[in-house]
Formats: sequence, structure tokens, C-alpha cells
Amino acid sequence: MNLASSELDDDAMESDAALSEMSENAPLMGSAMNIKPGDELSLGFCFVNAVAYAIKVAQAAAMNEGRRLKFAILDVDVHHGNGNESAFYRDADVLHMSIHRWGKSRDGGIIMPGTGAHTDLGRQASGARGMNLNFEMREGDGDREYTDVVTQITRPVLEQWKPDILLLLCGFDALDHSQSQFKYQGPGMDCRLSPEWFGWLYPYVASCLDHGKVLCCAEGGYDPKMTGPAGGGLVRSILDYTEAVRSAEDVEKIRMTALESLPKCLRPITDWGRQQVWLRHLHTRKVAFHEAGWTGIATEETLPPRSTMPKTSSNQQ
Repeated sequence: MNLASSELDDDAMESDAALSEMSENAPLMGSAMNIKPGDELSLGFCFVNAVAYAIKVAQAAAMNEGRRLKFAILDVDVHHGNGNESAFYRDADVLHMSIHRWGKSRDGGIIMPGTGAHTDLGRQASGARGMNLNFEMREGDGDREYTDVVTQITRPVLEQWKPDILLLLCGFDALDHSQSQFKYQGPGMDCRLSPEWFGWLYPYVASCLDHGKVLCCAEGGYDPKMTGPAGGGLVRSILDYTEAVRSAEDVEKIRMTALESLPKCLRPITDWGRQQVWLRHLHTRKVAFHEAGWTGIATEETLPPRSTMPKTSSNQQ
């Protein structure tokens, strides 16, 4: 028995079945906790991409029925979603958003796979320019920075695109490993997300969509003490939000409550110099995405002049 082949069959069938049901207007929400086959085989990552496979199958089925489906992928992970970028870089029906670590680690190691610049926006010739949005995170970025990206970029983009289905990929390797005794740390394992942050993420992004069709897939994690609470909180948030929507008389009120919330794990800003660097980093990407057609992204912030900003290492620019 080929274990990898067996895992592939189960993984791909699970994702494909969930997407097929969603595209036929059956459930409102779903979750697939997949263990991907062939790990460490393609650019250091997975050999088979069940998410891309499921989207391709759903697209083909819809096309045979004379329908067009609009997809969105939100990938939160230490590593760039290079596989999904490659699969859909020319596809004007699939919006791919990747929030990932970029550059070099503190010890100079290259953060794999080395792709994912915010200037890679999709292929113009196929009408897909602006359908690939990469946001590069820096060493030490955590709850506040990731929340800024999701609330100030992801939300207006999703509200403008209005996808039929959103695939949310939650990479637990972006958790804060700094205090853990049980961990594997490769280059770039220096983000600072709290486990509780993932419990906030699902209701928030689901509420960005009128219909709330979200397929959630768990990605990698290296620290059992952090990954367990993060995964548990994510599943709990899916169940709680789903039940709240199903039983509510006013679903819009549930959505607005989620969209007005912020993660409870947010801490006060203590390093104002770093915060000013971050605001300019964020603004540069917001302007680029706005110019690529996502006009719902606000770009009118007043930023400090460069002459007043502290010097930073190159991987924080």
C-alpha cells in the first residue's frame, strides 16, 4: 500500500467534496483539517496541493453546467503560498492572497521558498493582474501586524471581489515559538502570533462575505504546545460562529459584531519606532494593491517623514 497515495486520495477527496457541496449551495460553512501528503518534497513543502486540486475540479464541474465560480484563497503562514500562486497566476476567477514571512532570518538564512513579493500581482495578459496579492511580513511581526493586514487589506478586497467560496489556510508555523521547549525552528520561524489569534480570524473573514461560505484548511505547525491551542481555538470559533449564524434572527447583526471585533490577544504598542516602520511598510503594499484595482483599500493615511524614522535591518523594510 502506498501511504502517500492513500493520503492523497483522502485529502483531495475531502477538499473536493466540501467544495462541491458549497458550490451547489448546500452548507454555509465547512472545515477540512487535512494532513497533506509528500511533505518536504516540493521546494521544501508539499508535493500535492489539495486546495488547488479541489478548486480545479470545482471549476471544471461548474463549467460543465454553464456556471462561473469565483474563488478566494487566504493563506496565513510563515511560508509563501507559491504553489497556489503558480496554479492560479493566470486565472482571473481565483483571487490568491498570501501573508507570509519574507527576506532573511536573523542568522542570514533564506526563508523558503524565496518567492512572494508584493509586486507579483498576476498576469496582465490573461486579465488576472491584481488577482495575486502577496504581503511580506517581517521578523517579530505578530498579532497586531497580522490584524492590520487582515482588517485593512483582506477585508476590503473580499468585500469588493465577493467570492462564491473562500478557502482559508491557517499555518500554525507563524505562532510565537520564542518561549517553547518543544520546537523546530527553520529560517523565518520568528513571527509572534498568539494561538488565540486564529480563533478571531475565522469569524472575521467569514463575516466579510454575505453568504459566509468558507472552507478552512489547517496547515503546518511545529510546536505541539502552541499548535494544539491554536487548532482547538480555530475549530471552536468555526462551531460557535456557525451555530450563531444558524440560530440568529438577525444574521447581519452577527456579521457586524464579528467585523467590529479585534483579537483579545492584542497588546499595547510599546515600540513606537518599530510601529512607524510598520505603518510605512503596510502603506506601501496598500498603495500597490489599490493601484492594481482594489479601490476599497484606503490609502489616505498620514505617515511620518522618512527622515524621522529609525534605522532598521534590511529584512524589515
